[in-house]
Amino acid sequence: MASSPVNVGRYALGQRIAAGGMATVHLGRLVGSAGFSRTVAIKRLHPHLCTDPSFAAAFADEARLAARIRHPNVVPTLDVVSTDGELLIVMEYVDGEALSALLRRSEGRRVPLPIVVAVVSEMLHGLHSAHEAKSETGKPLEIVHRDVSPQNVLVGADGVARLVDFGIARANAKKRQEATGENDLKGKLAYMAPEQLRRDQVSRRTDVYAAGIVLWELLTGRRLFASESEAATMEKILVGWVQPPSTHASDLPSALDDIVMRALDAEPANRFETARAMAVALEDAVQRALGRDVAAWVEATAADTLATRRAAVARAEEEGSPRSTAASIPEVAELPTTPRRSDYAKPPPSGTLMTPTERISEPRTTEPRTTEPRTTEPRATEAEPRHIIVPEPITGPSLVGPPPAPGLAGIENEATMTSWGEPITKNHVELPHAPPPPPPARSRVDRIAYAVFGLAALLTLIVALSWSKIAPPPTRAPAFDPLPTATPAPEPAPTTADPIVPAPAPSPSLSTPAPPPPPPAPRRPSVVVKPRAPAKAPCVSKIDPASGKKIYQGDCD
Repeated sequence: MASSPVNVGRYALGQRIAAGGMATVHLGRLVGSAGFSRTVAIKRLHPHLCTDPSFAAAFADEARLAARIRHPNVVPTLDVVSTDGELLIVMEYVDGEALSALLRRSEGRRVPLPIVVAVVSEMLHGLHSAHEAKSETGKPLEIVHRDVSPQNVLVGADGVARLVDFGIARANAKKRQEATGENDLKGKLAYMAPEQLRRDQVSRRTDVYAAGIVLWELLTGRRLFASESEAATMEKILVGWVQPPSTHASDLPSALDDIVMRALDAEPANRFETARAMAVALEDAVQRALGRDVAAWVEATAADTLATRRAAVARAEEEGSPRSTAASIPEVAELPTTPRRSDYAKPPPSGTLMTPTERISEPRTTEPRTTEPRTTEPRATEAEPRHIIVPEPITGPSLVGPPPAPGLAGIENEATMTSWGEPITKNHVELPHAPPPPPPARSRVDRIAYAVFGLAALLTLIVALSWSKIAPPPTRAPAFDPLPTATPAPEPAPTTADPIVPAPAPSPSLSTPAPPPPPPAPRRPSVVVKPRAPAKAPCVSKIDPASGKKIYQGDCD
C-alpha cells in the first residue's frame, strides 16, 4: 500500500522513483489555486545533509546552474524550495526510463544501432547546451557536468533523450569551486576521464570522454572500465588501453571505430573540441532512428515499469483533483441565463389568473370568466378585458417578494436587471389586437382659423401680381464703353478783314433737335471699335453789317 504523500509548501511528495548519494527523486504534485495541479519530479536532499551548509549550497547551486540551461534534451528545472528543514528541486516529470535501466532490461541484447545513434547524439546536443550556458550578464559559465553516465540520461516514451542531474557540475566561479569541492573526486568512477582521476583541470572535453564511454558500451553491450575493485578500474582508465568497439561487434562500420577512439583518447587535445562536433560526426556516419522508433523501443523494453509508474501518476492525479461538489449545488440548471418575463413574474393572487404563456396559447373567446368579487370600480366595456398593471416595489436582490394583494384579474409585475445589476420594475399593459383609432375631427374654431389663413395668403398673392403690372420698368444704366471717346474740337471761324459777329447760340426752343448720339457698339473683345467722327455744326447764314454780304457758318456744302 502506498504511503500517504508528504506536503512541503505547495508540493506533495509521493512515491520514490530514484535514489542517489545526495538526494532521492519522488513523484510529486504541484497544487495551485483554483484547482490547478501538475505532476512533477521532486529531487529531495537527504535529511541528514540539509544541516550541512556545504551540501545545501551545492544542492542549491545545482538548481541555479540547471535553470540557465534551456534545451529540449535537458530536463528543465521549475522551482527550488527551502523550508522547514527541507531542500527540494522541482523538475519536469519525464514519462520514460533511465538509459541504465533500459540496458539492464535488455538482458545482454545489443541495442539496435540506429537507436544508439539517436540516443547518444541527443545526449551530446544537450551536453553542448550546458557547455555553452551563460549567466544573466552574458558571461559564459563554462559548466562541466563531470557525471555523464547512463544513469543520468532519461529516454522518454516520446522518443526523446534528456540529460539530467547537474549536482556535481562545476562552474568557473570561486564560490562554486568552494561549494562543490573542486579538489574532491566526485562522479561515477567507471565513467571518469584520466585528467579527472588525476585531479587536473577539467573541461568540456572531459564530458566528451565520458560520452565516448557510454557510446562504446551501447555499441558492444559490455562494460568498458568496470572491474571488481576501484583500483583496477582506475588502472584501466589511467593506462588508457581501449579496444575498438568492432573488436566485440564485427558488424559495426569502421567510421564508428574512428569516432569512439577519438573521443576516448587519453590526451584531451586529441578529442573532439565540442560535444556537438561529436554528435554531427556520429549522425553523418550512421543513419539515426526516428523518434517513433525510439519510443517503440522504450515501450517494449520497460513496459512493466512504465505501466506501474503511470498507475501511480493516475492515482496521484485522482487524489489531488478537487472533489466534485455537484450535490451541494442547487437545482438552477433549468433557469435561462437571460432574464425572461415568465421567470420573474409575480405569483397570481388567485388560482384563476393565467401566466403570459397560457394567455398566448389559450384561444380567445368572448365567454365571461368566473372571477372573485371585487370592490374596484367597474371597467369600460371592451371587446376583451385589459390587463392593468399595478406597480409593486421589489424587495431585495433576489427579486422575490410577497404575493400582491388580491386585485384585478391579469395583474402582472415583471422585474428585470439593468446592465449594472440594479433591479428595475417594468409594467406591461397588454391590449387587444385592434386597428389604430381614427384621428379626431377638427373643431369649428379650427376650421375658421384655417379659412382665414387661406384667404390672407390668397390676397397677398393677388396684391403682389398687381404691383408687378403697374410699376414702371427699372431704369437701366448705359452700357459701359471700354474704349474712350474723343471729344470733337470746335471748328475755327474763317478769318476776314471785317469783324465777325459771332453767331448767336442756338436757342433751346429751336424746332430742329440735336441728332441723338449713335448707340454704343456691342462689347466684343475681339473687335476693335473705330473712333466716331466729330459731329458737324448746322449751317447758319448772316449778313455782315459792314459789307452787306451773307456769311455762312457751319456745314453749308
